[in-house]
This record gives sequence, structure tokens and C-alpha cells, in this order.
Amino acid sequence: MSEFSGWLDQFDSSNLSADTHIEIPGQYDGLSKPQPLQHIKISSFDSDLLVMGSLRKPKRLKIRGNDEIDHSFLVKGGEDLRLDQRVQQLFSVMNEILRNDPACQKRNLSITTYQVVPMTSKVGMLEWLQNTKPIKAIIEEEIAKKSSHSGNHSILSIEAAKIHEQWLTTHSSRAART
Repeated sequence: MSEFSGWLDQFDSSNLSADTHIEIPGQYDGLSKPQPLQHIKISSFDSDLLVMGSLRKPKRLKIRGNDEIDHSFLVKGGEDLRLDQRVQQLFSVMNEILRNDPACQKRNLSITTYQVVPMTSKVGMLEWLQNTKPIKAIIEEEIAKKSSHSGNHSILSIEAAKIHEQWLTTHSSRAART
């Protein structure tokens, strides 16, 4: 952590004045009046920072809350996360519709959502969800399952990467046009 931010590395809420608090991001849902006194405050930051291996090197940051729980976030730079935030809000509305439909409620249908906190047009934070995989990893696993009898997994991984890149290119060009 100290390599990226000395301030975060040294942060300790006990050094702040009694009336100064910093909240854990993503606690405002827009559905009700905010209750800041009930929101979880930041106590400190974990000194270990996980740098992901993807192109923009996002970082997983653990924030220790005054609820004595570590809250993990993925900090991303070079991307505008406002659209991601709107998609998550749409999924929340869809979950409300699913909850109000008896057939969907009986089947317990819902979409897992997570908090997206755009901070600027180039930096934002995503709530970290445990036990998730990138699309590329899922594609590679499925191709490997279907072709396990061939024994040529390196070619399958390359093929999965090509399919993934093709999908990203197609959908990113669509997003750029809108």
C-alpha cells in the first residue's frame, strides 16, 4: 500500500477529530433518505494491496470498517464507471420486479448486484465480490470441458482468448457509437 499511497497506508480514524469520519463507499442507494449516522465508517486500510494482472492494473483495496469487517473494493483507473453504475441500478429495479412477481418469487429469481462508485470520469471503485470469475476464464473452462479429449489445452486457451477479444471488440464499438 505504501508504494501507492502513503496517506492510505498511514490512515487511522483514531487520529481524526471526534466529529470527522469518512464513510465506506457505496452506502447510498437513492431509494430512501440517507442515514449517515448509521453508515459504516472507515477505521483503516489493509496494508496489502492486490494488483490485478489485466491491462490497466486495477487494485483490490481492503477497507476496515468500524463494524469490524473488511470491505473490499476494486479500484479502477482509466475507465468511466458511470454506465456500470447505471446497469447495476437497472438490475436493482429488475430485482424489485422479480420480487413482486409471484412466479419469480416462488423460484427465488434475482440478479446479484454490486456497488459501483464513480469518483471521476476516469477513476472509480467496484464492490469486490468473492468467488467470481472473469468472462475469459469461464470461456476457457467451457472450451476445455468440451474438448478435453483432444489434450491440446494451450490452443484452446488461445482460441478462448480470441473469442473473448472478438466479443469485447464488437461490444466496445457498439458502446462507442451510442
